[in-house]
Parts: sequence; C-alpha cells; structure tokens
Amino acid sequence: SGDGDYADADVLALPGGGYRMYVGYMGDHSIVSFFSEDGLYWVRESGSRIGNGAFPDAVLLPDGRVRIYYQGPGVIQSAVSSDGGITFTLEPGIRVDRGWHGDIDPDNVGAPTTVRLADGRYRMYYRAGDEDDRWMNRLKSVILSAISEDGLSFLPEQGVRVAPRDWIDPMAP
Repeated sequence: SGDGDYADADVLALPGGGYRMYVGYMGDHSIVSFFSEDGLYWVRESGSRIGNGAFPDAVLLPDGRVRIYYQGPGVIQSAVSSDGGITFTLEPGIRVDRGWHGDIDPDNVGAPTTVRLADGRYRMYYRAGDEDDRWMNRLKSVILSAISEDGLSFLPEQGVRVAPRDWIDPMAP
C-alpha cells in the first residue's frame, strides 16, 4: 500500500501496554489497524477491522471492550470488540442520524470524536453536512454534539459547537 492510502487516524492506548491505531484505508473503504509498542514504530495488522467505514473513533469501555464509532453511509454507526480491538461485531442501529438538526445536517453526519465524561456519560462531537456545490468538498459543514448515558443511544444536543467562518461566505479563503 502506498503512503497516500490511509486517512483519519485514531490512536487507542491499550490497557496491557502498547497502542493500536485505527485508520481509514482508501483502497477498499475499510478501517484497518496498526500496532505499536512505543507509539513511534507502527506495524500494520493483517485484515481489516470494519468494512465500508471511515473516520474511526475508538473508545475503551469500562469493561475492557473496545468500541469504534465510525462514519457509515451518511450516518454514524458502531462496532464492538472483546479481543482488544482486533475482531469487531457491528452493533445494530444508528448512533447518530442525519436530520436531527433540520436544515443544518440533512445530508450526512460523520467524523465522530467521542469522550467519556467524569459522570460516565459519553459526548460525541461530529461533522454534519448539507451538500452544496459552492463549499469545500461540496459540503457545508458544522460541528455538532450528542450525549449518551450508555454509549449506544445518543441524543442530539442543541446548538452548533463550531461553525467555520466560511459558513457565511462559500468563497472565503
């Protein structure tokens, strides 16, 4: 694989030591992983972790399992692993759906980043888009957030977290 075949890395510190990096593999639109003992030298692990996904966001759960949130077909989905983050099982349902915010996110949501809060809840920040040819990547994007008690059922939080300045003028530098 060439140097340009990977995108959108997310690194997870493993409880037993070492690091696992999940990345989108552009070759077949899957999520693959690399392992490192020291965070400097990385070795690609064989196979793929998740097919037809992008923008991996790995979270270590309190019970030791690994959950990956990822961008599926216009929505955010998740999969869970009980073997340290190698073999994943798709979790039924959608974590974050498009259209929760009306005309702000009608076409797609993706690129999640999830944090576990001090009270045990999960907050996910994600990109929401309205497809429009005037914007970069033909997508008028903002960052929104959702909250969850269990990491599976998310509820949208009101308001826009980040609205890029060129949201006002599509031709702004």
